[in-house]
Amino acid sequence: MEIFQKVVSILAFLSIGFSLTRVYLTANQIWKRKHERVVIESISVTAKLVS
Repeated sequence: MEIFQKVVSILAFLSIGFSLTRVYLTANQIWKRKHERVVIESISVTAKLVS
């Protein structure tokens, strides 16, 4: 049972890491092109509220 808990812990940390990396890469890509009209129009209302 202890091995199972360790595996689940590792998978949870990997999931968090992948999620944060994805968010960073998405934000970084949009940030570079934030002044382009296509990007401005594609940003959702929720994203505008969060930022």
